Amino acid sequence: MPSFFARAALAELLVVEALLASYVAGRRLLPRETSITRWVGVLTCLAILASIEFHVLRVVGAFHLSGALLLQTLVTATALKLAASPQDLRRWLARDAHFVRALRRRHRRSPFRWVAVAFAALSLPIVLRPLLLPPMGWDTLTYHAVKAAMWVQNAGTLPMNGPGTWAFYAPIWAGGEVFTAWAMLPFHSDLLAMAVDAAEWLALGLALFALARELGIPEPAGSAAVGFALAIPTLRISVGSGYVEVALLWMIISAWAMAGRFLQRGSLGAYYLAAGAAGVAAGIKFTFLPASLLTLAALAAGMMAHPSPPRGRLLHLAAGAGLFAVILLPWLWATVQLTGLPFSPFPVKLLGVSLGRTPPEVELYVFRPDLEAASPSELALLLRSLFEERMGPGMTTMIAVGASLAAWPLLWRRHARLVLFLGLAIVASWLTFFVPGLSVARRFFSSSAVRYLLPALVPSVVLSAGLCRARSRLGRVYLLFLIAGSFFQLLLYLPYGWSSACAAGLALLIVTFGLVGFVGRQVFRSLRPGPFRFAALAATGVVALFCLGEIRDELRFDLYRRDFVIHPFHRYWLDAARALDSPAQKHRIAITSGPHEDLDNWLVYPFLGRALQNDVVYVPPSRDGAVHHFGRSDANAEYARSADFASWKSRLLERGVTDVVSFRPASVELGWMESHPQQFQRRAGDAGDWGVFAVVESP
Repeated sequence: MPSFFARAALAELLVVEALLASYVAGRRLLPRETSITRWVGVLTCLAILASIEFHVLRVVGAFHLSGALLLQTLVTATALKLAASPQDLRRWLARDAHFVRALRRRHRRSPFRWVAVAFAALSLPIVLRPLLLPPMGWDTLTYHAVKAAMWVQNAGTLPMNGPGTWAFYAPIWAGGEVFTAWAMLPFHSDLLAMAVDAAEWLALGLALFALARELGIPEPAGSAAVGFALAIPTLRISVGSGYVEVALLWMIISAWAMAGRFLQRGSLGAYYLAAGAAGVAAGIKFTFLPASLLTLAALAAGMMAHPSPPRGRLLHLAAGAGLFAVILLPWLWATVQLTGLPFSPFPVKLLGVSLGRTPPEVELYVFRPDLEAASPSELALLLRSLFEERMGPGMTTMIAVGASLAAWPLLWRRHARLVLFLGLAIVASWLTFFVPGLSVARRFFSSSAVRYLLPALVPSVVLSAGLCRARSRLGRVYLLFLIAGSFFQLLLYLPYGWSSACAAGLALLIVTFGLVGFVGRQVFRSLRPGPFRFAALAATGVVALFCLGEIRDELRFDLYRRDFVIHPFHRYWLDAARALDSPAQKHRIAITSGPHEDLDNWLVYPFLGRALQNDVVYVPPSRDGAVHHFGRSDANAEYARSADFASWKSRLLERGVTDVVSFRPASVELGWMESHPQQFQRRAGDAGDWGVFAVVESP
């Protein structure tokens, strides 16, 4: 097995190759566009390539470091051979370097430069905190990070076959988890897993800026609107959670910025990038499929009016739809293989034909008996959540959303097609939030569910900056509101978004990175230009990653116990997870629980271990070995009737299970283990409630 330093060097090689291939593709697709638009295109290419390459590696069972390096090397070599010469690369890099220097000069002359510096300083915790965090959002512990880790452990396959939590989450599309899996792959750990959130947040900012440019919003209003949108509390606290909202927003805003470029300027490269990004976004969240299809429809309508010859338009239409399908269809096919229907576990019907099979767990969750009787109303809960500070968007954000309605006439005259498209997309995002299947989330998890509205709220904030186009007193006042609102939302985070353990870890991380960077810079400057400089730069990165790993390992369980999460999760299992987390010792852990209506009680991820060294499986307790489901009383009774201790114990030994974790509520298996102490040694837990047991092979 490669050492940490070898893995770090290979990780750097993988990143450099992926960025180089994306840079070449973005440059060729957008040769005449502005630098900002090209950079957004490059990052969009990176996401599209990551998604397609993952599907390829998953299908052939080669999603491991060597397989990824081989495929990425082939892709990068092909891109360089077909699309770029060394002279092209030098010319492109020189042009981008010139743009960066010009940007720095403009910043130094800008009267708003200290506003930008202050915003960057207050944003540092949002960017740096994820470097320290293990995956620790509630949904992250139950399935977001679990899926990513299991793909890494099993070369792309997903052994997530069980009742309860897994029956719900296993078939759900997982395009956002792909980015987390790529981050886990080089080190076979979660060292960089949550850093992906920070990178996506920064990429989202660039995409928002490109969208503002497409809408003709002048500076500094465009930058102020972007800063305001990035600081929306609901978005800000998602960074580092492992949830997929940041990835979804990055992709859909990139798609809309590229669509705007195509609809207004006819850029064919932007057309393809918009179609690909919309496909990635649809694969991240099933509920965003309507808005993604709307984006594809808008691109098709724009293509029909494109000046290309008729045959060329048809070819472009087919190619754009094909790119969208290549990214999205593998998720449908994976769900078909698992459940028999493409939209499971949701009860989707089209023209009376069922397209999704709902397991008993989901039927109970979605159609629970107390749903209609619950109070207050969904609308009242939504309004309360929208105006809630910290967890919700808050009053400041909702003022900006309201202001966007007044900005529409100012933007319509010059950007009618883009404004119309964005308006339809925002309406589609609002309507999707109110689909019947989300009623449970709207009623019982309203504070958390409001994040589903971010695809409507974030572009509305950017649109609201259209008020600043009219050089009037209102425009100047609104600009000040955007700037002040950004700082209000950032400052709101400081006392709320982290624990003292995290603050101490960040201070240590900044000092460590500062020292490593200083030494690396001195070594770099002492060397002549050439390969030794690149080697010094790579070595500095390796040392920084090693230091990061040491700091994270020291803080890992303190952060699990004390740090901020979007909504608190049960931590009764924490000491047991710590006891089973030794990279030098591999455990094979069977998990179970009793029926649980909310489907969020299998908090599996910490039991996989910091180096993903543990296997976690579900072992059916049934006589015939089939998976029986939880659900209403009849399903639970059938689960209990089919259970047989001797069959289950034999199956545990056959599969090499070393430990069993029974989460709350109490399970049939928990009763068996407690009544057979000679065969199951309790490691942790409370009698009749939950437990962790070592499996003793001798009867």
